[in-house]
Amino acid sequence: MMTKLLMMNSKKNKSYLASLQTEVDAAYLYNQIAKAEKDPGSAGVFRHLAEIELGHATSMHTSLARQGIHLDLSGPSWRARILDRIGQLFGYDYI
Repeated sequence: MMTKLLMMNSKKNKSYLASLQTEVDAAYLYNQIAKAEKDPGSAGVFRHLAEIELGHATSMHTSLARQGIHLDLSGPSWRARILDRIGQLFGYDYI
């Protein structure tokens, strides 16, 4: 998970952290869906969506760093990993 947010007690910074985590989670889930997709065209669309979300996360991370808000950009949250597991078990259309 993301850590080391300066001035973490700030509501605004917590909001930034949550937004950034949402982008990381979306990229992860789109990639997982792409891996499971049997149709190559659909898989490509999901991979492209994952790239877009990762681009959002990277841009947001850079912008926050320029504002003096430093945080570690890391992997998907436990929630995203659980959603992925549910998708694996019941199908990604379920989630």
